[in-house]
Amino acid sequence: MLEQFTEWLARLVKAVINALWQFLVDLAISLVDAILSVLVGLIALIPVPSWLSQGLQGFYSALDPGIAYILGVTGMPVALAMIGTGYAFRLGRKVATLFQW
Repeated sequence: MLEQFTEWLARLVKAVINALWQFLVDLAISLVDAILSVLVGLIALIPVPSWLSQGLQGFYSALDPGIAYILGVTGMPVALAMIGTGYAFRLGRKVATLFQW
């Protein structure tokens, strides 16, 4: 009888400790969620620059001709095309693997 009681008491203590641990994990997740929600709200408050609504072509055409020449000679359009291709490949790979990779 005493052995059954101690086993029951041990299971009860383990269940309470497990419940407390799960509570602490849920509390940490809720805290991280709240922090990230605040960060998303703060980022959403940042206004979009007016030049961004015109696209990169509007920004590039407004450059001084000398700067545009230097960017063309140094290969900036090719570099931006390579970066864009890399991002497109990465997003395509994620879609093809159903966002698992």
